[in-house]
Amino acid sequence: MKKNEYTKLLLATSFKELLQTVPLKRITVQNIVEHCGLNRGTFYYHFYEKQDLIHWIYHHDITEPTRAILQKDPSEWGGISLFGLELMLKDKKLYLQAIKEEGPNNLTAYIKNEITENWNILVQRYTEVFHSGKNSTELVFFAEFVANGAWATLIKWIDTGMRESPEVLSNLIDTIAAYSMEAVALRTGQAPSSVPGTFSS
Repeated sequence: MKKNEYTKLLLATSFKELLQTVPLKRITVQNIVEHCGLNRGTFYYHFYEKQDLIHWIYHHDITEPTRAILQKDPSEWGGISLFGLELMLKDKKLYLQAIKEEGPNNLTAYIKNEITENWNILVQRYTEVFHSGKNSTELVFFAEFVANGAWATLIKWIDTGMRESPEVLSNLIDTIAAYSMEAVALRTGQAPSSVPGTFSS
């Protein structure tokens, strides 16, 4: 692990540990660095503000592992929703509080961008592997449609206290996504069974 990555992880771990006993709004940069034995200069070398640290945590803990799966095998997209939701649930205290933070650099908008990019990556990988490199305009449209739906569902889940199980929520998201993929297969002249992750495959 590179030194910069290790330092960021150290700051993230410190922040998460503090969240177990201190409300997010009361945690300062000074609290974070003192808890892990660093200084404010080190924090600001890596992050502009506390919100940037929260974004980094989401990207590191949720986005990077899910994108690794998408890049490796796009046919495995069906299990990614559950995987990501279970990871978020482990840091429930963080997300329940962070999602309520407002401002131009808020977590809600950041998550939307991350989810949209995930589905764009899926489209790219699908067109590379299953469409012989031909990008379908309809596939892009459906990917954005599903991304917006998945994002709205995720934010509502967090905003209402993460009461539903990740299994229930992921099943809803994956069902909508599977129907969308199947519709695209039909409109692009493919048999639905040729598109992994759909109900006919």
